[in-house]
Amino acid sequence: LGGHPHIRREVRDLQANYPDQWALYMLGLLQFQQVDQSDPLSYYRISGIHARPFELWQDAHGPPGEAIGAYCPHGSRLFLTWHRAYLALFEQELWSHVRSIADQAQQDRDRWSAAADAFRIPYWDTALGDGDGGIPDFLMSPRWPVMGPNGTQIVDNPLFWYQFHPLVQEDFPGSPMAIYNQTMRWPTTQDASAKPQVGLFNAWYLQDQRARQNSMHTAFALVTSFNEFSSNVEGSHAFIHIITGGDAREHNSYYGHMYDTGYSAFDPIFMLHHANYDRYMDLYITANPGSWLQPEYVDGIKNFSTFWSPVGTTIDASSGLPPFWKDENTFYTSEDVRRTDIFGYVYPETQYWKFATEEKWRNDVRGTIQRLYPHSARETLMNAMAGGSALTHVLEDGDTFIDWVIEIKASAQEMPASFNAKFFLVGGFSSDESIPVSTWTRLTTQDPETSARKGREAAVAEKRYSTIDHGLSSTLILTSTLLEQVMAGELESLDSDVVVPYLQERLRWKVYAVRRPFKRSQTEY
Repeated sequence: LGGHPHIRREVRDLQANYPDQWALYMLGLLQFQQVDQSDPLSYYRISGIHARPFELWQDAHGPPGEAIGAYCPHGSRLFLTWHRAYLALFEQELWSHVRSIADQAQQDRDRWSAAADAFRIPYWDTALGDGDGGIPDFLMSPRWPVMGPNGTQIVDNPLFWYQFHPLVQEDFPGSPMAIYNQTMRWPTTQDASAKPQVGLFNAWYLQDQRARQNSMHTAFALVTSFNEFSSNVEGSHAFIHIITGGDAREHNSYYGHMYDTGYSAFDPIFMLHHANYDRYMDLYITANPGSWLQPEYVDGIKNFSTFWSPVGTTIDASSGLPPFWKDENTFYTSEDVRRTDIFGYVYPETQYWKFATEEKWRNDVRGTIQRLYPHSARETLMNAMAGGSALTHVLEDGDTFIDWVIEIKASAQEMPASFNAKFFLVGGFSSDESIPVSTWTRLTTQDPETSARKGREAAVAEKRYSTIDHGLSSTLILTSTLLEQVMAGELESLDSDVVVPYLQERLRWKVYAVRRPFKRSQTEY
């Protein structure tokens, strides 16, 4: 392969077109999950780096006097780069198990050895819109057939859940998660007899497809800096946390592990999900080579603190990313991990060696972004007209249309530290079902109230509270939903004199505070 980095592939592509790597992935992940939980390099302990059980890993301390907490910097501009280093550690350890499985081959050892060498962790692209097709079957079945080096076997599916061995309740203090013997998605009850509800998982995944696609379109097309991109995609990444864990307000369900960012890394979907957002970061960096991480002040309100980057510090591309040691004395930094090939991988779109010039490569990535993550309204128009719907009257000059978005601005001081804001259209009659538009979500692995309190105290002490920008903002695309209302006869057009009064009458939103321990009910604002 000419010494080039190996490729992290989309998980459905890996399963369909690279059967040897897929088999090694499944068997290697299962073996990885079975490592003794006391081992620092076990699946359990590496999952615990993210947040709970708030244990020191490889002697990676914070500043003196700071109690150990979550390593993950949610609500921070280091969010993407920290997870890149985290994924690299996970990949390194998983690869050792993949290699171990390949070495056990009784036949075709060279073939299996080559597959192991080429293996890199897959990603799950969840922003492909209406054509995505739903959740893959291999994420929804507790058992799965694997054609491995020594024949076909049906195994406990390591992508369906992680089975604790044992469940250490002390590692889950004050949380309902302390009663589940395996990671849960949309659990039926809040006791050890709970069953996952994969039907609800898939239904909510399908419902939010367009919102996820629009969120990525917004991130790639509208943001103007890497810091803004990081903040934007951190919000959109929370969709999958909620969809996977379970939106308990809406159904007869309780929250599962992926919803609670304190425990989400134990769910096997976590690494698939974050590998995808690592890929998004790589696409953005490739398409925008002049945009990179700029310094930001950690105020504990808009930019959450961690025990290793407390309130009052400034983070930038040279800030260490604990607990990921570069050598005996220093941690990797965002600058260190800016290129993926430092860790020996690329993505399908970032195989730079296939292009004659760097600019041709970057232009190809820009075109790929536009093709994979278009404005969903354009797809809605094309599909409707292909099906015979007369929507030409909403077009201007033949192929343009008025684009409607929701520009959200909120005070970080007044919003819950972790929240889920739902935007929807109410029906014309009280008996009509509401129509979901989109979601704006912010999650943290820290104690949100403590972080906010420290932020206010520090800012007041420095007499900077009124001068620091504590505003939160987001952009949600509304046009596709309005087009559906045009097709349904509820709207005449996308003209402002039609849409503005319609939105004034119908657009609503609710903000739900996400609190721990999670219960069915949440505080509604």
